[in-house]
Amino acid sequence: NTLAQGYALRNVEHTIYSTAAERDFFVNRYHFDPARTSIIPVGYCDRFRRLDRAASRAKTGLTGNPVIIWVAFLQRRKNPLLVLDAFKDVAEKFPEARFYMIGAGEMEGEARRKISTDPVLSRTAVLKGFIPNQEIPEYLNSADIYVLASHNENWGISIVEAMACGCVPVITNLPASQIISDG
Repeated sequence: NTLAQGYALRNVEHTIYSTAAERDFFVNRYHFDPARTSIIPVGYCDRFRRLDRAASRAKTGLTGNPVIIWVAFLQRRKNPLLVLDAFKDVAEKFPEARFYMIGAGEMEGEARRKISTDPVLSRTAVLKGFIPNQEIPEYLNSADIYVLASHNENWGISIVEAMACGCVPVITNLPASQIISDG
């Protein structure tokens, strides 16, 4: 509830944000003193770094030209069905393109149905489901493009991890994305 959130932010002693843009958004929206805030940037694990792409693809089995990957929960706020619709357009123009969704969640069934019932997606998109976190760097290193279409993200750590592995991000225009991309 926006009213309750504003009341809480105006009346707490101190709040912590991961970026100045995130803090500024809340300060401007709810009109509270920015002196009562701190910024503590989020880091990422050094397992997320560039590896040999061919070796990573051999380990993961990902193929395609380009390989496009999603690594996120399958939640409405992350728009997985919109991403599948967009990828279908890409696949029709670039028949060797492949899309891999890694993640589980409330929309997994809908995403699986969409992939299995669409003639283009059924041959070009794969929902891998849950993959253990320690294996994600190999998958990101197998990909050319990382995609995320969230309605909101407090801090896009998965975007930073994908970029550290050499992926080009295709993401929505959110405050966290603007910080990562320098505007």
